[in-house]
Amino acid sequence: MAASKKLMAVALTLQLALGLSLGACQAAGNSSTGSTVPASEPPAAAPTGDSTATTAAGTGTEGTAPEPSDAVATGVISTDIKQGNTRNLEFGGYKWRVLQVQSDQQRALLITEDVIERHPYNVEDVDVTWETCSLRRYLNGDFLDKLSAQEQEQVLEVSNTNANNQWYGTPGGNDTKDKVFLLSLDEVVKYFGDSGQLANKPADAADNWYINDQYDKNRVVLYEGTGIWWWLRSPGGHANLVATCEVGGGIYVNGGFADYYEGGVRPVLWLKL
Repeated sequence: MAASKKLMAVALTLQLALGLSLGACQAAGNSSTGSTVPASEPPAAAPTGDSTATTAAGTGTEGTAPEPSDAVATGVISTDIKQGNTRNLEFGGYKWRVLQVQSDQQRALLITEDVIERHPYNVEDVDVTWETCSLRRYLNGDFLDKLSAQEQEQVLEVSNTNANNQWYGTPGGNDTKDKVFLLSLDEVVKYFGDSGQLANKPADAADNWYINDQYDKNRVVLYEGTGIWWWLRSPGGHANLVATCEVGGGIYVNGGFADYYEGGVRPVLWLKL
């Protein structure tokens, strides 16, 4: 009897141990299959296509607005002018001011706010006119070529009258067709202030050679932060001299030698609106 009880106790112990072992195995199996993706299902793929982000202004890298197209840039200056803005207008990489708007012809006359380059009016010290000078060839050649195709299309070719010097009678040469040019003596007093001295030569003009008046300040410009004189296209007191606007804003009607290399350049152009 005692032996029989011992055998029953051993059997129960073995059964209990076997049950616990099977339960642990089953729990482990359930835990593994419940927390992982089955082998037959691949993980979610990363998004395909362009990895750059789209901004509010269009496409491009996140946080960086795209560069405006040339067409947009040329449209902006036209809109600005039509809205009455006249100063510090961006075009072709330079800042311009509006001198005149002809709404009926849908065009505006612009000049750079300041001197943008330094060039001689002519590379040689010889008798010269606007028609024959090297600066005219540069402005209508290499300078114009710096503009984009769309910007160049907006620059109009016009006919310019090249009058004789009003004080000294020096010939101004033939009329020219230009896209880019310089102001003449007539035009600089028209757009920057006219005290009447150009048309009515002062009695002492042979001694001082200048127009200094209340409008001098309007003609003062900078080049790289420093005051500078700048070329006009009109002849000076002799055929190898060219009229200029001086550092202090006075108009040097007698003019400087055409081959002065340090002369300031303020391009002028008619822009199609």
